[in-house]
Amino acid sequence: MNNVMRWALVACVLTAFCALSGCQANANTAGSQGSQAGATKRAAPPGEVPVMALHCLYDRKPWLNLDKAGDRDPEGLWYRVVLESRDGKRVWRDGTFHVEMYRIDRTGPEKIARTLVGDWHYPTSSRTRFGGGLIGNGYKLELAWPSKDIAGKEIEIITRYESPEGRTVRSGTKRFRVPKYST
Repeated sequence: MNNVMRWALVACVLTAFCALSGCQANANTAGSQGSQAGATKRAAPPGEVPVMALHCLYDRKPWLNLDKAGDRDPEGLWYRVVLESRDGKRVWRDGTFHVEMYRIDRTGPEKIARTLVGDWHYPTSSRTRFGGGLIGNGYKLELAWPSKDIAGKEIEIITRYESPEGRTVRSGTKRFRVPKYST
């Protein structure tokens, strides 16, 4: 197999993996063009290509057991985040990850209530980095919710990356049903 075909196969596998296992969005997603109104934006450092897309990669079982009580109900989840620059490279960048978690309550046959139950802000410098391989460079995010009552509930996760210049890229929404083992 020649190199062109090999790289085309790698690109197809990575695209399918991203689409099936998590979320992705680009800078053209609604609401992703800036952070808060009135925020001052700085120019990107010379030679640095801006981040244009955010890919979230979730394992089949992303749950964390963080309590000392010893029950099996999860008290958090983890996932990988990959930032993609305009030139298509997976990059590490200074900035901040903003993560929101909503509990989904079904109040009727077609009525859904969303309640914000978690809000995390992580500087990229504080997150574990990974690199190389098929996925490329990225970060590991861990969300802990030891005091939340969401075992057995449906949740939504929304991840945003904000650059030091104030540019924000938002992920798509990812829904999970949090397992409940104890009664």
